[in-house]
Amino acid sequence: MKRCSRRSNASGHGIPSHDTFSRLFRLLDHQVNKANNEWFGLRYNYFGTDSYRFNHYRLGIDPYFYDVHTDDGLISQRSAQRKLSMMVQLSEPDSYEGGDFELHGGSASPAPEKLRLQGTVLVFPSLLRHRVTPLTRGERCTLVAWYDGPCWR
Repeated sequence: MKRCSRRSNASGHGIPSHDTFSRLFRLLDHQVNKANNEWFGLRYNYFGTDSYRFNHYRLGIDPYFYDVHTDDGLISQRSAQRKLSMMVQLSEPDSYEGGDFELHGGSASPAPEKLRLQGTVLVFPSLLRHRVTPLTRGERCTLVAWYDGPCWR
C-alpha cells in the first residue's frame, strides 16, 4: 500500500463497525481483547466499538496532526468512557516523514520504528497522553478506534 485512497478531502472519516469490513473489525476487536487481557486488565465493552475512524494525514492539503492529548474524556456526561484506544498503521514506513505517533508517560513506550511498520496494531489505555508529530513529507494513513467501558472510579 504505497498511498492512501483519495476519495475525500476530509482528514478523518467514521466507519460504522457493521460495515462490509466486519471480519476485519472482529479481528481487531480480538487484538484489543488480547492486549487488554495481557497488559491492562481494564473493564470495557469486549464486544467491540461503535465505529472506526480512518485518518488521512496529508502534507500541504491539511496540516493534520494532534498535539499531546488523552482519549479518555474524564469529564463526560456519558454513562461510559473511553478505556482503550487502538491504532492500525496503514501506510508503508518510507511513504512519509514526520507523522510519528508518540506515547507520553507510559512505562514501556514502543520503539518509533516499530510503530511505523505497516500493519502494526497498537493498543493503549485511553488515559495515556499521546500525540502525532507534524507530517513533513508524503501521506500517512491510520485506522483508529476507541473502546468504551464503565466510568473511571
